[in-house]
Amino acid sequence: MNNQLPTLILSGACLLASGLVPVEASSRNPVNSTASSKHSRPSTSSTEKRQWRSSQSESSTRTASSSTSSKYSGRTLHGKASFYGGKWHGRKTANGEIYNQNSMTAAHKTLPFNTKVRVTNLNNGRTVVLRINNRGPFKPGRIIDVSVAAANQLGMVKSGVVPAKVEVL
Repeated sequence: MNNQLPTLILSGACLLASGLVPVEASSRNPVNSTASSKHSRPSTSSTEKRQWRSSQSESSTRTASSSTSSKYSGRTLHGKASFYGGKWHGRKTANGEIYNQNSMTAAHKTLPFNTKVRVTNLNNGRTVVLRINNRGPFKPGRIIDVSVAAANQLGMVKSGVVPAKVEVL
């Protein structure tokens, strides 16, 4: 028993330092003991409630702005298209989803998220329909960055940058 005491003290200190609390300690914790059932919510401060409300209204604003793509409908842009992947694969995009270079998505500087666009490679006439889920490109003269999958279908992987037409659907 004496040999186990330092180990117990050390493991308890590690648990407390990591934010985990042993079961016995949590049952004596007055904050946790007020919860009468496992379904009750912990109380939140008014600051936390305000932050939640503001983030909720921002998300509804984002949803509303994505539905405004109809005001861009029918617009056509001409410029250079490029593609991105590699180190960006698996990272968060500007709209919060995880970038998948194998999906049919694109980045545009100003179009609302979830806007559908038809991109045409003007060198070979190939066309794809993509969804805007990111911001960019950030190189001068470029109007859209497409995913690797879209670049494959457009036949632009070898060249990297091609003249393109972007139609908002």
